[in-house]
Amino acid sequence: EQLRIFLGECFHSFRPSPRRPFALLELGTYCGYSSVFFANELQKLDLDFKIYTVEVDKTNEDVAKKIIRMSKMEDHIQVLHLDLAKDQTISHLLATLEELHKVDFLFIDHDKEKYLTDLQLLESSGLIQKGTFVAADNIVFAQIDDYRTYIQTLQSNHIVSSKLEPSMLEYTEYVKATDDYSDGIEMS
Repeated sequence: EQLRIFLGECFHSFRPSPRRPFALLELGTYCGYSSVFFANELQKLDLDFKIYTVEVDKTNEDVAKKIIRMSKMEDHIQVLHLDLAKDQTISHLLATLEELHKVDFLFIDHDKEKYLTDLQLLESSGLIQKGTFVAADNIVFAQIDDYRTYIQTLQSNHIVSSKLEPSMLEYTEYVKATDDYSDGIEMS
């Protein structure tokens, strides 16, 4: 629910332009669930939008494309394959998209070791700018401390505002209650 609210805040701060739709970038497609969720939420807000979702695993990419097609969102969601075998980076992949000049909302949910480096690559490429909203999932459970420290430094320097929203790790509702599956999503 908090992610839905955060996305709405971002969308309402967006200044529509006939030449540029709202741009959402997702790092980590997996099966496409989040992309479809975001597309459904954005469609309710009745503005033009495009979702770019990046995946490294070809099997996950194929599954996601099928789910996106079944949801009838293929006009709004573009699945991009990041080829790690060719040492391709997120910023190099996105540079091939002539229509993408700024990311309005970034959802990070991919290789936990790359959260910070990929965010910094997107910042240096100019795709992440003032006004970009960033949501980073699984920050607490995966102990992504370098990312949290970086965001806290930006916050203490008054560059961003950020909050850590407590949550539970997804798909753990049926596991033993004695195990700790506490998690959080950093929203900046």
